[in-house]
Amino acid sequence: MKSSAQTQMPQGAHKRRPLISSVGGFRTIQFRRLGHDGPGSALEAAGGCSATSEEPMAQKRKESVSAAPRAVTAERAARLFRLLQFLRRGPQTREALTRHLGRDVRSFYRDLELLRAGGIDLPLRDSRYYLDESVDAAIARLPFPDPVLTLGEAQQLAKGRSAAARKLKKQIDRIVKAPSARRKGR
Repeated sequence: MKSSAQTQMPQGAHKRRPLISSVGGFRTIQFRRLGHDGPGSALEAAGGCSATSEEPMAQKRKESVSAAPRAVTAERAARLFRLLQFLRRGPQTREALTRHLGRDVRSFYRDLELLRAGGIDLPLRDSRYYLDESVDAAIARLPFPDPVLTLGEAQQLAKGRSAAARKLKKQIDRIVKAPSARRKGR
């Protein structure tokens, strides 16, 4: 008698074993049934024994800089501002930066990742973080917390002639001039 841990396979069902090969940068996976339906059998000749799947082989992930930095809280934006202001004094060690910001190492690396995603590079040389551009240029690219504006307030701000006003106007136009949802059959 079989234990409850063992399950019975229905008659005619066969286990499948993957055969993996690599050709031209693609991984080919073939599944063949185990048992009497081996090579040369009538089932294989009819094409019922194997299935082939071609997938590209795994490759190292490419780091990408996102087009728009993630949204930040007011507290985090203030911390990033303080970090850049502290770097105005010159290159700083990780320990000095974490102590100045009152954060742990993990939070520091998250902030560093966010700055880099926004195009602000802080290279590490001789165990010190540097700012390779002016602090004012880096501060201009810091992400800003969502001010929770109404559409009317945003339209007032978009009346200016600056690049920021034009950017805001484009966003408003996408909202106001968006095509209305159409139902099929109407």
